[in-house]
Amino acid sequence: MRQFDGDITDVTAGIICHTADNRGLMMEKISQHIRDKWPLVKSEYLSMYIDHDLELGEVIFTNVDPNSFNLQVATMVCENNFVTKINGQEDSRLDYEALRRCAKKVRIWQESCADGKLPIYIPHGLGCSNMKGDWRLVRTIFESKLPNILIIRGSKF
Repeated sequence: MRQFDGDITDVTAGIICHTADNRGLMMEKISQHIRDKWPLVKSEYLSMYIDHDLELGEVIFTNVDPNSFNLQVATMVCENNFVTKINGQEDSRLDYEALRRCAKKVRIWQESCADGKLPIYIPHGLGCSNMKGDWRLVRTIFESKLPNILIIRGSKF
């Protein structure tokens, strides 16, 4: 697992992972940045949402380069459609078990469809802004499921 600074949407080859809810909203800051750069990501996400209820742990893979399969976005459905409160505070909306299932699916996708050659990227703090996840837990999940993942720390998120 390596970390470096940059803008995840500047990646030109690989699988970019981000999280989304199961309500058709894509409210995480990184998700908004990704959907602005590649509108097809949001279109495919909304199409899946309209066609059937999105299940936690589902991953939508979108090829964002029309000329090759070298750049893909993995939209990982990991946010509960409800908010709980503990001691008056909003609890995490990030479903860690769903995130584990998503990370496993991304690994399988990379190994089978990309011959294991495409690097996998996640933004630093994935699932920790609107979803209120704990980065230490998120990082631990990715370290166990995708040990060669690249983490990008960006100033926009």
